[in-house]
Amino acid sequence: MYTLRAQAGRLTRAAAVMRACRAGVAVALALAALVLILAPVPAEARFTWRTARVGQHEYVTLQSFCEFYRLPYRRLTKEETFSARNGVISVSLKHGSGIAVINGVKYTLSYDITSNEEDWLISRIDIIKLFEPVIRPQNIQGFRPVQGVVIDPGHGGGDKGATTRGGGTEKAYAFDTALRLEQVLKKAGVKVVMTRRSDVFIELHERAEMASQYKDYIFVSLHYNSASTAAYGLETYCCSPRGATSTQERGEPQYKDFMKQYGNMNDGLNILLAHEIHRQIIQLYPNNPDADRGVKRARFAVLRLNHLPSVLVELGFLSNRMDASLVDSPVHRQRLAERVAAGIFAYMARSGGPTRRIPSMQMDQQPNLRFGEVRTPTVRNPDDPVPPGGLSPETTTHKVSPSARDIPAFTNGGNRPATPTPAPATPPPPGPGTPVSATPPPPSATDKEKGAAGSPPPRTVDVPTAKAEKEKGKSGARKPSTTTPDTPVFIYPVAPIMEQNAPARMGGG
Repeated sequence: MYTLRAQAGRLTRAAAVMRACRAGVAVALALAALVLILAPVPAEARFTWRTARVGQHEYVTLQSFCEFYRLPYRRLTKEETFSARNGVISVSLKHGSGIAVINGVKYTLSYDITSNEEDWLISRIDIIKLFEPVIRPQNIQGFRPVQGVVIDPGHGGGDKGATTRGGGTEKAYAFDTALRLEQVLKKAGVKVVMTRRSDVFIELHERAEMASQYKDYIFVSLHYNSASTAAYGLETYCCSPRGATSTQERGEPQYKDFMKQYGNMNDGLNILLAHEIHRQIIQLYPNNPDADRGVKRARFAVLRLNHLPSVLVELGFLSNRMDASLVDSPVHRQRLAERVAAGIFAYMARSGGPTRRIPSMQMDQQPNLRFGEVRTPTVRNPDDPVPPGGLSPETTTHKVSPSARDIPAFTNGGNRPATPTPAPATPPPPGPGTPVSATPPPPSATDKEKGAAGSPPPRTVDVPTAKAEKEKGKSGARKPSTTTPDTPVFIYPVAPIMEQNAPARMGGG
């Protein structure tokens, strides 16, 4: 009997404990739910972009832009200049202008700053493809540590490029600067691949193909400029975002501006690499803001066909006496190479790589090229890293198959590659309501020489047209690209910036 009473008491106590536990769990869950309900919603989750449409283009208001990036805002007249900073970033804009200055670096916008009856307006494409990756690079998708650098000395062989009055050639200056840059990078422990190591001309699509064999590398093409004798200074180019024109063309986008290119897979990384390099090279002209010609956009062949984050740097105008005299100096070319290297190191540090510094070098250690010297063609140096897939057994010029000219269709707004599809003989007609021409313009002879997807820019005295027609887009006498064009109705994809809201903390550029 005693045993039965003891067991009954134990069962009663166990049941009471279980009821208390269940009640405690219920209370805890209720409290947790109450905390979630009453907790303040982060500003990011509440933020809503105020947008406006002007013609065929979508814009965001200046007030919305300032709220998102934690910048002070006030209503401005069209005659005023917007200039604001918050301790981390600084931005300067002007109404009716296509120029923006972000953290001291000048950029050419895809679309000019405009306004409506309520506020100034900034193009949504510029917000997504310029301001966001430069101001908050930590949010760029696919940003991995850099494994090495592909250096592309412009021109070569029978293509001299621009020339000075004294007979100096762009191909020689670019090659000399590339050798100096290579030495600086290697001394800092960075792997380097050169697209050419002698006075030979490499087709532009082959340079892009060569670079694309090296995963997680970056591509830097070195050039010197030519235009009117009054033009001088430094420019850095990266690939134009889809749906926007190149800097030298401006205006309403055409059919070719909506076509998907390999270069647009890395839009965010392209502009960030251009930002870091340009920010460094303009330090060579600290007291001359006019020498900063800005970061610009183009669809040069080595940019639009490239799988890697890529830029093309114009290091001075050989048509200008002042720039030409500087470029002719080995000391100045060494400084240019070191500034480009400093920009590369800054980009690599942002990608999660180690911090590197410019190694000290004696002038007798620096490479020097006798201009006009012709060397035995050896396109690849045995010391260059071998790409993961190995070299083609029948050639040593890094040719790959299939050709980069056969660009597959992309999905997700041109941000991810998709399975290639057979190209039709003629592009499909656009759907109803298409804001641009349904029939793409036929490629002209000038287009083929340029290699850029479109008509040449208008010849103006301050635009390096001779340069654009020769090297940066020259593709030789080859067939037009077999790209499968999409219907040119363009709706820009909603980027992460429009799906989130004001950041809790900034990551400046």
